[in-house]
Amino acid sequence: MACRPVDDLIRKHKKLTGSMIWKRINLAMKKHKLSLAKSLGKDLSRKEQKMLSEWIKVYKNPKLISKPLPKSIVPLVKKLIFTQGIRKLATKDPALAQKSLELYHKQYGLNSDQYNVLARKVALRTAYRYQPLAKSLLHDVNSHGSKNEDSLRWQAQIAIKESDWPGLLEAIELMETVEQQSKQWLYWKARALEASQQIKESNDLYRTLARQRNYYAFMAADRLNIDYQFNPKPIKKLKPDELLKKYPELLRIQELLAIDWPLSTKREWYHLLNKADQNELQAVAVLANQWKQHAQAIRSLAKAKSWDALNLRFPTPYKQPVMQNAKRNGIEAAWIYGIMRRESAFAKDIKSPVGATGLMQLMPKTAKYISKKISSKNISYKKLTEAKNNIELGSAYLSYLNQKYAGNKVLATASYNAGPNRVDKWIPTEASLAADQWIDSLPYNETRAYVKAVLEYTAIFNSLLNKRYTRLKDVMPDIGSHSILKPDTKHP
Repeated sequence: MACRPVDDLIRKHKKLTGSMIWKRINLAMKKHKLSLAKSLGKDLSRKEQKMLSEWIKVYKNPKLISKPLPKSIVPLVKKLIFTQGIRKLATKDPALAQKSLELYHKQYGLNSDQYNVLARKVALRTAYRYQPLAKSLLHDVNSHGSKNEDSLRWQAQIAIKESDWPGLLEAIELMETVEQQSKQWLYWKARALEASQQIKESNDLYRTLARQRNYYAFMAADRLNIDYQFNPKPIKKLKPDELLKKYPELLRIQELLAIDWPLSTKREWYHLLNKADQNELQAVAVLANQWKQHAQAIRSLAKAKSWDALNLRFPTPYKQPVMQNAKRNGIEAAWIYGIMRRESAFAKDIKSPVGATGLMQLMPKTAKYISKKISSKNISYKKLTEAKNNIELGSAYLSYLNQKYAGNKVLATASYNAGPNRVDKWIPTEASLAADQWIDSLPYNETRAYVKAVLEYTAIFNSLLNKRYTRLKDVMPDIGSHSILKPDTKHP
């Protein structure tokens, strides 16, 4: 709207060229603004308006791109229509998109770079659905110079799912050196080498990983059957008076906590952590922990990169309701804490954009279902920001998932994040799959990261709560149709 006077002036002086109009139409179509594109098309000739109509038809029904575009459309516009059509068709029917791309890319004047970008787009779309075509398409994309981090990761992920160990090693070798050295791909390189009977090489990699404290380090230690390394380090001594004097935000936070103004408190923490000296963030974290501001203590330590301050990064607040509900529901307290740490970092009043609320980030619909299922009159699913209610309902839901999946903690954890309906579809029906392979071949980035984090955190909380830990291999049986105890169609 703001450009209309300029448009009118350009039009009045007959300076509005066809090239200018098509550039703006292309931008509108890329932003999916059909009304704007149609409005801009009013300045086109009748012949050009017909070309735009064809474009809009393809936009609405991208399968039309599998047939030749009308000869009346000029080459430049054909190329624009074809490029967008392939992108949209790749989302709905990637196999047809690939066939159409192969058939027409030369005819519509795509150069090699433009072809490679679209080929990668199509290959990734087949990968998201684990279509049979995905493996060969990704191999072609990654072998012919149009690889990127996503396409390589998916090639490796498919190899993991299919236990294609030579293919996995090939995909890892194609990655950038920094990526190859990440804990994830060091672990999978070791797994592939082990499966290929290159035991010395795989054990060397496992030993390197096992010195650390993370999901892959624990998994590596399990492969070697050696102890986990938690590597805690003491925190710097606190000088609260000096800290309070230097940062007036801390004094304001104290006052705001006293009158229970959570939103203003969060704002003060935000300002403080953005200005605090890097060397004093550990001391700030100690103070935050003393004030039971655990989420802010965790944030402070993350900004300070103090990853080894385990007692502050993995606190155990709300111990009484956690222990009570763990016992009542027959699940580990450490697992409840692991879920809580990942979901909210112990901020009891937070709410996600989709409505997940409180410590264990329960959806109101799920909370209502579980509240009725456990027939408790003492809790209200409408008060999910109250720690007692949230922990009771969240623990009961976790127990429900644990029973549904016959005590399989991996499946229950994945289901807590992605929902039982999705997880049921991801469970192999023909042959079982090792749990580590199943986790790293999940189609959702968020769920892959979530399950690994919760398993890692649960091991850490076990070591802090019980001075011992449960090995991951002991809670990670193979995944298969046997993993579901009984059919359950009433998923919350």
